[in-house]
Amino acid sequence: MFWGILISLFTINSTTQDLSFEEHVLSGYSTKQSFYVSLFIHSKDYSGRAIIPNGKLFIHWGKHNVTNQFKYRDAMKKIISTNSYYDVPENDISKIGFIKVDYDPTVIAYSNAGKFRFFNHFFRGQILDVEGLKHFPAITEQLFKLKIAIQRDSDTGWYIADTDVQKFLDIKNDISFYDLIRVK
Repeated sequence: MFWGILISLFTINSTTQDLSFEEHVLSGYSTKQSFYVSLFIHSKDYSGRAIIPNGKLFIHWGKHNVTNQFKYRDAMKKIISTNSYYDVPENDISKIGFIKVDYDPTVIAYSNAGKFRFFNHFFRGQILDVEGLKHFPAITEQLFKLKIAIQRDSDTGWYIADTDVQKFLDIKNDISFYDLIRVK
């Protein structure tokens, strides 16, 4: 009996921990405040990386598919995890809520310098600062690669990273930061 309970608790705990980043990001359906999703899209006028709030993506998906939240989440997880394209039949992707992600050398440089430098430059705590707003699509893309969600707060308008930023600002955990200060 004891071992059965222990195995059940382990399974529940593993399942809870296995709630993937994609499931977390795809679980909010509000159009006012939901996490941004980064994915490849294909429309008549654009093929490439784009970001969109999950609530808007869910509404768009529902217009073209007979679905529910579970089918939507499963389909999106597959598209994201396999880097497949999400087909957008409309011409103007910005009217739906998609934002193109262009190559941004500034964001790439800070991302390559490590999480400490990246967060220190573009964020004040968990909040994206003014410098970060200039590079919002590329920053959101990098955060998505790091499995960090970001959303716009519906009350303040601030873009807030869904993470404990302190763990990224702990220089002992950031090898790239050590490489910058190491005396050779």
